[in-house]
Amino acid sequence: MGTWGYRIFEDDASCDWYDEFCLQGQNFDEIEESIEDVIDIEDVLEHDLCCATLVGAEIICAAYGKPSEDFPDEEYHQGDDNEDALPALDFEKVRFNTTEEYTEKAIKAVKKIKKYSKSKLRQLWEEADDFNKWEACLEDLMQRLSQLKV
Repeated sequence: MGTWGYRIFEDDASCDWYDEFCLQGQNFDEIEESIEDVIDIEDVLEHDLCCATLVGAEIICAAYGKPSEDFPDEEYHQGDDNEDALPALDFEKVRFNTTEEYTEKAIKAVKKIKKYSKSKLRQLWEEADDFNKWEACLEDLMQRLSQLKV
């Protein structure tokens, strides 16, 4: 696992998914699909799917002015020497596609990632010293989602 901290954007899979989302048209369907997959899967929740779902939930929060402290900023989007620049997120597009039902689904998906014994991401964090901090990070995400005025 390429992680350097317990926060969502301190994981290579999360950053990779975020980068691809920014580069590939920022299609909200990708966020919806990952959230619904987490809710619907009754078997193992793979690490990459968990990361995609958490990043999607963070994008929704950021679109409503409630980003996490590690949410990618302007400097992140500029990349090294502006050669790797990422397009800025279209928060208006995200807000247009977000419904109250989807924020509720996002909360449900984040809760499942946090609690579900077959969540690969949870399993990895259970073995880490920062497990409680990781859980608190997901609690914070659910709290921010629940405060959104959609």
